[in-house]
Amino acid sequence: RKDLRRNTYMEELRDGPRGLLDRMGWVKYLVILFGYLYSMHTVFNMTGIFVRSNNMMKAFDVISYVIRSFFAALNLQQAFKISTSSKRLWHRFFYSSGRKSSFNISTMIKALVFLYFAIESTVVTHIILAGDVEEYASVSFYGFNMTTSNVTREYIVTACFFNWTFFSVLSVVPGVLMADYIAFCLQLRKRLVQFKDIVSRKAGSQVSSRELKQYQEMSYNFWKDLKRVDDIYNTVVFLWYIDIIINMVLSMRNLFKGVSTEQFWSDTVYYITLFVLLSLSASSVDTQARELMYEVRQLRKLVSKKDWQSNGQILLLESGLKTTRLALTSGHFRMIDRPFVLGVVGAIATYT
Repeated sequence: RKDLRRNTYMEELRDGPRGLLDRMGWVKYLVILFGYLYSMHTVFNMTGIFVRSNNMMKAFDVISYVIRSFFAALNLQQAFKISTSSKRLWHRFFYSSGRKSSFNISTMIKALVFLYFAIESTVVTHIILAGDVEEYASVSFYGFNMTTSNVTREYIVTACFFNWTFFSVLSVVPGVLMADYIAFCLQLRKRLVQFKDIVSRKAGSQVSSRELKQYQEMSYNFWKDLKRVDDIYNTVVFLWYIDIIINMVLSMRNLFKGVSTEQFWSDTVYYITLFVLLSLSASSVDTQARELMYEVRQLRKLVSKKDWQSNGQILLLESGLKTTRLALTSGHFRMIDRPFVLGVVGAIATYT
C-alpha cells in the first residue's frame, strides 16, 4: 500500500528533462568511484597517522575525518541519484508556474556555496605555501618523506592542494542540493500560508459543502507536492545534518590546534548560515501546517450540527491533515521541527 501511494505522487515526475548530473552518462560512475576512493584514502591515511603517533587523543580526529569523507562520498552519490527527479520537480514548482521569489533565494544560496568554495581554496593555498610542506606531505600521504624522495617540491605542493581541496569540491554538491531544498521548503510554506488564509477568511461566515470539497482537493494536492520533495531529499538532508555536526566540530578543533583561523571562520559562517536557512525553512512548513490544522478545526463552528454532509467533509479534511502529516522529515529519522533543530544545535555545542 505504501508503494502504491508513493507511485501516486511520484508518477508525474516520470517524464521531463533529465538532470545535469544524470546526462554525464558513464562518466558519473567514474566520479562516484573517485569519491569513494578518496574516502578510502582518507581512512587508510588517518589510520596510519594514528598508528604512527601512538596518541589516543588523535582517535577522535581520525574517526571524525573518516566519517566526514565517507558521508561526503555518500552525498555525491545521492546527488547523481536525485539529479533527474529534482530537475523535474524544479520545473513543476517554478518554471511552469512563474514563481520567482524562492527561485531567486536558491540562486543566492548557490552563490554563497561557490563563494565558500573559492574562499576555502584560497585559504588552503595560503596554508600550504606559507607552512611546512614536508609536514603536510607526511600528514596527507602516509608519512611521505620529501628528503628521501626524488619528487620535486612543486609536485608535492600541487598534490597537497588537491588532496585538501577535493573535500571542498565534495562539499559543494550537498550545498547546491540544499539550496534547491530550501527553495522548495519556502514554496511549500507559501502555499500553506495561502491555504490557511483562504480557510481563515471563512471565519464568521457560512461554509458550503462545495467549498469544503475544494479544501480537501487543495490539501491532497499540497500533500502530494510535499511528499515529492520529502521522497527526493530526505536522505540528503539526513546526511547533511551529520555533515554539519562533524565539520563544525573539526573546524573548532583545528582552531584550538592553531591550524587556520581563516578556515575556521569561513567554515563557521558557511555551515551555520546553511544550517539556519535549512532548518528554519523546513520547520516553518511544520509550523504552518499546525496553524492550518487549527483553522480547519474552527470550521466546525461555522457548520450546523444538522448538516451531516458538511460535518462529514470537515471530518475527512481533519483526518486527512492528521494522517498525511504535512511536515518534512530528515531521512525518515524524524520530522524537522523546532525541537529537532534545537537538538541538533545541542549536539553541535556538546561535541564541540
